[in-house]
Amino acid sequence: MRIIVLVVKNPETWDFNGGEEITPEELAEDIIKHKYIDGVTLSGGDPFYQQEECVSLLNLLPEHLDIWIYTGFEYDEIKDTQLARMADYIVDGKFEQDKLVTGKMYGSSNQRIINVKNGGLYYE
Repeated sequence: MRIIVLVVKNPETWDFNGGEEITPEELAEDIIKHKYIDGVTLSGGDPFYQQEECVSLLNLLPEHLDIWIYTGFEYDEIKDTQLARMADYIVDGKFEQDKLVTGKMYGSSNQRIINVKNGGLYYE
């Protein structure tokens, strides 16, 4: 089982057959060695296209880490998945350039922050 690591900002990396392959174990080891982090963010390529690998990764991480997931899916489409239930926060909705916002934890005004653990909309 391997995770494909992609850089979201660069269109040349959006190819599902591109990116760098790394196992969940290798990635978890790299994350865990950073003692002063308090969270992990999963983002594009969309983590919900790699659910099995992302779930494996999150199962290897310490429980105290906040988990943020950015996805182009709407929350209602993915809320019942194991991966969604493992998140603390999910930023949902496709990024739309014509709705660009700055200074927020999301990129366009159509996106929302869902507080998964406390069962509700965190910020719209």
